[in-house]
Amino acid sequence: MPTYSDVRALLRCVKRPHVLAGMPLVREICAATGLDEPARAVVALVDAAFNLETPLGRRLRESIVRCDVDGATTREAADAMYLSPRQFFRYRADAMAAVDFAIARLMPARRVA
Repeated sequence: MPTYSDVRALLRCVKRPHVLAGMPLVREICAATGLDEPARAVVALVDAAFNLETPLGRRLRESIVRCDVDGATTREAADAMYLSPRQFFRYRADAMAAVDFAIARLMPARRVA
């Protein structure tokens, strides 16, 4: 089962496809999503983690994309989302939990009983 640090490392590598392609978790995500391109598979996983039809789902996704995919600092992301850093970290914690759950949902064999 991946940890939040594993999830963050995975997301940070979206812009580094040569590193992303070598991660064992990414190979499993590609197989589970049916996508051959690792970056597209990870972004599809992130999109599937949230209900993008709701404002909260879009905000949670935005917190992940701004920091982990786009590389913004906490302050930059919080300012862009009109949040205090503390509020931003609350969103981010919920978002990480959602991505972690999406990974577990894709790969049920990895779940620890």
